[in-house]
Amino acid sequence: MVCYPSFNTLGWFRENGCFPDIKRGLYIEDQGMSQAELMELVTDFKACGTDQEGAALFTVMGGRISEGMDFPAEELEISVIVGIPYPKPTARQRGLQQYYELKFGKGWEYTVEAPAARKLLQAIGRLIRDEDDRGVAMILDKRASRFQKYLPEMRESMRPVLEIRQFLHQKKS
Repeated sequence: MVCYPSFNTLGWFRENGCFPDIKRGLYIEDQGMSQAELMELVTDFKACGTDQEGAALFTVMGGRISEGMDFPAEELEISVIVGIPYPKPTARQRGLQQYYELKFGKGWEYTVEAPAARKLLQAIGRLIRDEDDRGVAMILDKRASRFQKYLPEMRESMRPVLEIRQFLHQKKS
């Protein structure tokens, strides 16, 4: 599963030809999908995931898939997070941040950091649904270290493909 911070970002990758080279089942959530269409997409993804090649599901953090769907056992083994899901810097957002800063001295933490961390944890949480589940989460953003307190086992990898292969091989052994 590949999670983007927004449909705009997902759309940019889609429009700029980043998906045609993927050689497996490809499933992409669209913003306007009905609940029935979304459920069909997820069901098809899960069915294709049992093939040896597997499947790739592209979605957004904070959306219906990344916060509401279960992928138990080996239905999902890798979650790739593309960017940090910071809230949009709207006038309302800035006002709320300023209010919490004046009231509690924690405007950034309450209005930016905590919501972004919740979305990250929810997306990663799709991997682990019970005590026997295992999976790999990869955050593709240099700012990920800012969330170390929420993800204490997080570490930088200089050889992610090799490490993921080793991890998945250990799992099957």
